[in-house]
Amino acid sequence: METLAKHLATAAVVPSSPTATNHSTTSNQQVRDLILSYLAQKDYTLPKYFERGYALSAPTRSFEETITTIQSNIRSHLIDKAAKNEQTYAQQALIIDKIFANVQNLMELLVSNGVIFERNELVVSLIGNLLKSLV
Repeated sequence: METLAKHLATAAVVPSSPTATNHSTTSNQQVRDLILSYLAQKDYTLPKYFERGYALSAPTRSFEETITTIQSNIRSHLIDKAAKNEQTYAQQALIIDKIFANVQNLMELLVSNGVIFERNELVVSLIGNLLKSLV
């Protein structure tokens, strides 16, 4: 009887079906860490851009908020990369601001005409597109 008790104490649950699945979950932080690791392998400078984009973003509740946040991040990145010459920088920053103001107005026009996407669908589509575009 003592041997049986030892075996039961160290027993593990084994699924009886060959189609049984292990229900594991992955957290947002685990995905983020995996992406950072992948980016660092591609180019050691890429994680800082990921971190910046991550820091500039906030959880969104709608398609419009998601698009606005993405556009704001792209705008900031382009302005930061603009020429540092005072005259050229001011001109480039003004052009970038005008372009993104127009894009924002056009996005608002789409929404006011009933063209609405689900936020998660947009985000997942962008992740797929961006991941495939990362060379």
